[in-house]
Amino acid sequence: MSDYFKSELGRAAALDQHVNRPAYVPEDIKKAVHAYTGKHPDVKPDPATWDVNHAKIEAEILEIYGNARRGTDMPLRFKKLKAK
Repeated sequence: MSDYFKSELGRAAALDQHVNRPAYVPEDIKKAVHAYTGKHPDVKPDPATWDVNHAKIEAEILEIYGNARRGTDMPLRFKKLKAK
């Protein structure tokens, strides 16, 4: 997880889901990464290859992940995390 999410928001979103639905975190991150790379075939799912584009790619994956996480009221919770 820490290789994918280096931002405070990314780590907070993963922690929020981990507190509520810990078993879903790895799978939901994986789904978000694959959803992103499906739309951007030039980007590999390995975050070590993102280099200087890491922040941009992470932000877009985080939008997918934050709103698609499984758990109670996750889109609303993500919106509140972004507001902070």
